[in-house]
Amino acid sequence: HYFTAEIIRINAMWEEFHILTWDVETDRGQRIVEIGSARRDIRTMENGRVLIQDADGNRYEIPNRARLDPASQTILETIV
Repeated sequence: HYFTAEIIRINAMWEEFHILTWDVETDRGQRIVEIGSARRDIRTMENGRVLIQDADGNRYEIPNRARLDPASQTILETIV
């Protein structure tokens, strides 16, 4: 069992030195999430669910990406 924060909004995303960095709002507050490999660390599931594991092993969830605001959906679509 893992502690999982729910991502509510994606404020920004950028890539530098092959590290994908997200500035997100979660149900636990604002976080900066660094992802080493989008292919390995971001999983899309049924019903629009997205599971994310950051470089430190922390886990995040987007329960349904269709429920994100339009700006967050646009950012997410660039990598999923």
